[in-house]
Amino acid sequence: MVDLAKITEPLSLSRLRPGPHGPLVLELDLTEGVADEAPGDPISQIMNRRRQHFLDVVEGIRRGARDPKVAALVVRIDGRPLGFARTQELREAVADFRASGKTAVAWADSFGETGSGNLPYYLACAFSRVVMSPTGVLGLTGLIMRSTFVKGAIDKLDVTYEVGKRHEYKNALNGVTETGFTEAHREAADRIVTSLSDQITEPSPRRAA
Repeated sequence: MVDLAKITEPLSLSRLRPGPHGPLVLELDLTEGVADEAPGDPISQIMNRRRQHFLDVVEGIRRGARDPKVAALVVRIDGRPLGFARTQELREAVADFRASGKTAVAWADSFGETGSGNLPYYLACAFSRVVMSPTGVLGLTGLIMRSTFVKGAIDKLDVTYEVGKRHEYKNALNGVTETGFTEAHREAADRIVTSLSDQITEPSPRRAA
């Protein structure tokens, strides 16, 4: 069994040196989200000072998997959405960590209390164990894809424009050339949503025993 009190001790992800009282437990807090790169201007740097760099997070987890001094990983994953691609990459890093025979625990107050919990829970399912507050909410919903069409507004404003478009499935410009989904656009969107839904619901092929 996992001793949650020990796993949630406030240890930094970057602390990979051996501790004086036993193995290390790595802690990662994703409630502030992650950044792809450091902002260039001082104001943005101040506003994002608590956001960790995504590549540093992934590399830190992989280093922890290889470090014999590291015994476990605990991650708080509720909070700001990470996006599908980054969620998938984090799942792969967690799978590598678990493949080394180490425990990985995900915890959250809620999954989707103020919105869709699909991606946070999808990430959590890559861990050895998922812990949620007894008063928390598990909000799993279907996937949707939204598109905004502004051709009607442009026509009312009598704005002229020139665009180039190739083939019916090249729908990036449909927002300004159409007033709604074309059959090809709807088909492409449906296939994307179906593919993402299949990835979320299928069992992880790299889950450790």
